[in-house]
Amino acid sequence: MAYSLIRVETGEKNRVMEVLRRVPEVKEAFLLDGVYDIVAKIEKESIEELKDIVTSKIWSLNNLKLSETMICVK
Repeated sequence: MAYSLIRVETGEKNRVMEVLRRVPEVKEAFLLDGVYDIVAKIEKESIEELKDIVTSKIWSLNNLKLSETMICVK
């Protein structure tokens, strides 16, 4: 499991949330007030798969300014 903190261009929160909700590996996503705009919970079986989802589906989002991902390991 991983959590991605995402900052987007001004006025793009709702559009980015719509895109994230269509990504099957994103199990939850919430709008935030503060430094980041969105937090997304991502689930996959392995760390390699998590990294692939983050790089191919999160980092590729249009209007993404910054993201920070924390991979949780048991």
